[in-house]
Amino acid sequence: MTHDRSFGQAPQASILRRWRWARREQASLDPEVEHERLVHLCFEVRLGAPLFVVALYTIAFARQMAVPSIARVVHRSGGGDILRETRARNDLTLNFFGRFMRHGHSSEAGRSAIAELNAIHARFPIEDHESLYTLSSLAFEPLRLGDQLGAALLAPEEEQAFYHFWAGVAQHMDRILPVPSRDEFWRWTLDYERERFAYTPGGRGVVDAMLDDFAARLPAPVRALGRQTLLAAMDDHLRSTHRLGDPRGGAHTLAAGAGRAFAAAKRVPPDPSDRSWADHFRAPERHAELTSAGSG
Repeated sequence: MTHDRSFGQAPQASILRRWRWARREQASLDPEVEHERLVHLCFEVRLGAPLFVVALYTIAFARQMAVPSIARVVHRSGGGDILRETRARNDLTLNFFGRFMRHGHSSEAGRSAIAELNAIHARFPIEDHESLYTLSSLAFEPLRLGDQLGAALLAPEEEQAFYHFWAGVAQHMDRILPVPSRDEFWRWTLDYERERFAYTPGGRGVVDAMLDDFAARLPAPVRALGRQTLLAAMDDHLRSTHRLGDPRGGAHTLAAGAGRAFAAAKRVPPDPSDRSWADHFRAPERHAELTSAGSG
């Protein structure tokens, strides 16, 4: 007597398809032509854990603060919004980025969000090379973080799509930035950091505020450890520029373990339901008053 197993297999196959909905769609997308949708699926749906997002953004922002001319605009002699209202300012920026990613930079909603950010930045003296470095810090940070932690956070097509996404955002800025090819942009970024990274008290003050905000999002008993772990996720050049010192204890081991665990979890179903950074990081009601610079 034979048993027909197809009845049981069909529901299982259907469940697996639902569990893998985001990665299945992502696998069908061209990382250059369809980078907007791919970035939403990868960075908002699959990698959109709020604490990871804040960690990634904090390190990218620390890179910007290692450029004295950018740090000066953001710090503003201690009067910058990032120092006075760090959480509100960070959440506002991440809300903007979520709107870019959810809708796509070329959509009406995406262009509207970019225009709002342009209006904030318009009142500050920001040079084109500073805006270009800001974009590069965002475009390359996932790759750099993975290298620092010894964990492959992104597949090659995801790295490519993220570059094309931020290059696309650059085309909607007030002053259209001539973003070079990915390889050229990477070389330009490394040269820029070698030439321009330097310690400033203002830059260090902003980085301390960012690290404090990251730690404050953790349960109280692990906040000090969380700060040290984030320091371990920064490369030596960045830490030494800000005179942050070496992470204490087993922070390097913990950071590397967390990175590998996060990368592994990304490959295991089920995929999260559709979500956006803009769902978690809400713009403050008085966000029009938050007029900072840097990456947001």
